[in-house]
Amino acid sequence: MNTLSAGYIFSSEAYLSLRLRHYWSRADYTNDYFLLTENGELDPDTPYTGIHDSNFNSFNVDLVYNWRFAPGSDISIVWKNAIYSYGDMIFNNFTDNIDYMFNSPQSNSISVKILYYLDYQYLKRRK
Repeated sequence: MNTLSAGYIFSSEAYLSLRLRHYWSRADYTNDYFLLTENGELDPDTPYTGIHDSNFNSFNVDLVYNWRFAPGSDISIVWKNAIYSYGDMIFNNFTDNIDYMFNSPQSNSISVKILYYLDYQYLKRRK
């Protein structure tokens, strides 16, 4: 897995962070299938001709903006992008694999979280 992280602090109350992750896994079986004989030996004479090669990619981007607007109170805005690709075509070249992956469907999401701290003792004194 490859990970790249970066961050930028605007002030003591606001910061931005970015994280990119890429995972690539492949299995190339080269048609070496065997039958297990009764005595426990491998028999190379098998009629099986299936293709089970696999190429899997996962690419994620997380961009987070956090702002502390009051003591103990935060607003977080998060953008996430995810690309997953799976197929039986094996790529030996990294750039060919990346090109194939970026042509796959992707999903994006944006979320906003507001966390506000209420001081019970302060509210109780006001009554």
